[in-house]
Amino acid sequence: MLTRKNHARGFTLIELLVSMALGLLVLGVAVQLYVSALNATWTVSQRATMQEDVRASANIMVKDLSMAGAGFPAPGGVIGLASGTGTSPAYGCDIVGACHLGVGNNAAINFPGKQLFAVIPGFGTGIVIPPNVTPSDTITVAYTDSAPLYLNCYNITSIPNANTVVFTMPVAPNAGCSSPPLPAYPPPALNSPAPLGLSAGDLVWFRNAGTTAIGEVTAAPVGANPYTVTFANADTMQLNQNAATSADLNQMLYTPGPPAVGLAPGPAYRIWLVTYYLDRDPVTATPRLMRQVSGHQPMPVAENVVGLNFSYDTYDQLGVLHTRVKTLAAWGALGANPNTMVQKINIENLTIRSPLQGTKGYQSLNLNTSISLRNLSWANNPWQ
Repeated sequence: MLTRKNHARGFTLIELLVSMALGLLVLGVAVQLYVSALNATWTVSQRATMQEDVRASANIMVKDLSMAGAGFPAPGGVIGLASGTGTSPAYGCDIVGACHLGVGNNAAINFPGKQLFAVIPGFGTGIVIPPNVTPSDTITVAYTDSAPLYLNCYNITSIPNANTVVFTMPVAPNAGCSSPPLPAYPPPALNSPAPLGLSAGDLVWFRNAGTTAIGEVTAAPVGANPYTVTFANADTMQLNQNAATSADLNQMLYTPGPPAVGLAPGPAYRIWLVTYYLDRDPVTATPRLMRQVSGHQPMPVAENVVGLNFSYDTYDQLGVLHTRVKTLAAWGALGANPNTMVQKINIENLTIRSPLQGTKGYQSLNLNTSISLRNLSWANNPWQ
């Protein structure tokens, strides 16, 4: 009888080790490919976030900077502020008394020469954010708010005291409503929710035949046509100074009884005073770009902004163009009022870093652009 034997044998130890080594090699390559793809996805995601942030920051900043001087007296865009006392009007503080500029984000900055310029450069007046070793810049611009409030459509009908002005919306539009054209009459009520109506922290520019004055609203309007608006003495910006001798509401407007002589209907305009600066989130310490409007509390525009620097293109009194002027000292050396000759604001450095830190540190993205000041340069061409 024949028998059949099955001959079977397993792997040798050497074969097993070789196969395991090959398997580990393949697995290692697969893991490396996965990690590389994951890192690439993370990098692309972080860069996309940075691009969105820098685009949003630039859009809102360019809109404000390009409006500098709109509605201001020409040429130059300069309005006198309260003077004649030892107290200088200052910006950077909000209506509740907190200040936001300077190295510690806790200081105010005096208006140069006690005047409101359409452009106020702030070279080195911001905080230092590593890896930078020099302070960041701030910038402040001012322009009139023709709409949507249309404050110039209101008449000043009474000035009960040095710190109170009564506005009345007339039944028919006054001459001030013709520019800009109203979409519908009447315009929003003064006690409408902000930003349509007036609110504490807003700046109001009064004009009459002989002088002007700017006051800070310190309380929401009271009443319903007429509206009583309060400009309390010693506001946080020190614009409402009853003891001042010029360019203040007391000297310009207040006379017992009817409005001051020469005060035409609709002489008031709201002014936007917009300041951009860097600070750190008080909870997370994340650097961010801030925007403060007049005396209101500042709001963040974008997070992870680590660099902010500006320069200016300006003519001197001889008609020579100087580009990339940065410091106030260099500007003053030109012998010209900066607002009467400035042509462009250059964003030299708007740097945003990635929200998260990778194995090689933060990624960063830098924006450079120039903004033409159409409301200043149109009247300031030295060859006109």
